[in-house]
Amino acid sequence: MALSDAQQKFVNNVAKYVQQYAPSYGIKVYSPIIAQAILESGWGKSSLAAKYHNYFGLKAGTAWRGKTVNMKTGEEYTPGVHTTIKAYFRVYDSMEEGIKGYFEFIQLARYSNLRGVTDPKKYLEIIKADGYATSSSYVKNTYSLIVQYNLTQYDIGPISQKIVEETADISDRVKMVNLVTSWLGRKESNGSHKYIIDQYNKIKPLPIGYKMTYSDSWCAAGLSAAAYLCGLGDRYPLECSCPRMIKKAKEMGIWVESDAYEPKIADWILYDWQDSGSGDNTGTPDHVGMVVDINGSNLKIIECNLSDSVKYRTIKVNGRYIRGYVAPKLSGEEKHIPDSKPVSSAPSTKIMWTGKINGYGVRCRSWAGTTYSETSFSPFTKDQIVQVCDQIKSNSNNIWYYVYVPKVRKYGFVYSKYVTKI
Repeated sequence: MALSDAQQKFVNNVAKYVQQYAPSYGIKVYSPIIAQAILESGWGKSSLAAKYHNYFGLKAGTAWRGKTVNMKTGEEYTPGVHTTIKAYFRVYDSMEEGIKGYFEFIQLARYSNLRGVTDPKKYLEIIKADGYATSSSYVKNTYSLIVQYNLTQYDIGPISQKIVEETADISDRVKMVNLVTSWLGRKESNGSHKYIIDQYNKIKPLPIGYKMTYSDSWCAAGLSAAAYLCGLGDRYPLECSCPRMIKKAKEMGIWVESDAYEPKIADWILYDWQDSGSGDNTGTPDHVGMVVDINGSNLKIIECNLSDSVKYRTIKVNGRYIRGYVAPKLSGEEKHIPDSKPVSSAPSTKIMWTGKINGYGVRCRSWAGTTYSETSFSPFTKDQIVQVCDQIKSNSNNIWYYVYVPKVRKYGFVYSKYVTKI
């Protein structure tokens, strides 16, 4: 069912703030929260929502120190028995504050099990069991809104864009892994895979001019869409067909025929399910995935369209069915002559404060800016301790920290947004 203009505007506004605040609170699925706002506020038209920007029926409680309003509300403490009571509800000054208030509300200990949940229906079942709502049909009614209005389209797309925009100094390989793993759980059964196909269809020019349908196999298209979103369309062979993907990779000089090759993360692995297991596989490829982890002789692969979903698979290095690899040359992996360091006074080595690295694969540079070479101990690990000694503006006017790295007893530069003070 199509949304009216007013309904679409409400959904867009709610989704914008949900997507903005959810990640910092550990919430990884957005559609159930958008559906909750629709259900609880009557598309933003209830008095509590329209006047007081409380879109989720959040009661004040004893811990609330903000403004309140006393209003009637319906409860169903016993299944089938509906009761009207008066209660104090939280009051907010804007929609943004009201949406942010939802995430602050679910920081209560009983809602901690919501963190990391990626399935919309499971999220609703958990929050209902945690005591968020009394209605016996709460999960059914809220989930029906997700299905009816295809709200899962808001679950990952903006996260993907956020990953792309906020990882300017994270390696391309980590960027690719972050993006595709953010799609975990997207599947055909609830239509959430449609977002991935929509992204593929935005590629310009579209490979062989073919626009994917939602019923097409989407393993190759999924990885191609991710590479395109990450700005790596010239480094990977974008295609919706595995055989044509290999052909393009050969033309680009990034195809590795040997299935004994030891890959890097973000390499693409192609399979031939008819492989006999004898010698190198040279058959027609049936499927493709991306390497996300290497543990000894085991490869952890993420795949689009694995049993109609984005899922992980584990396979042995040089295992049966491996057709070969797409091994792109990404940033920092080709010979690079850095810009000369600007004439400047040496940064201070006096420690100002201690922080930790807040992302994966963050690089340490020889000077402030992404064009300068990496240090020998780059990249950092997440939560690695650094001691901030000085700050320098890059040529693009971004603040970089000059840090001492206790682990290696050396200095380097890191973009300030990737350091959290502790």
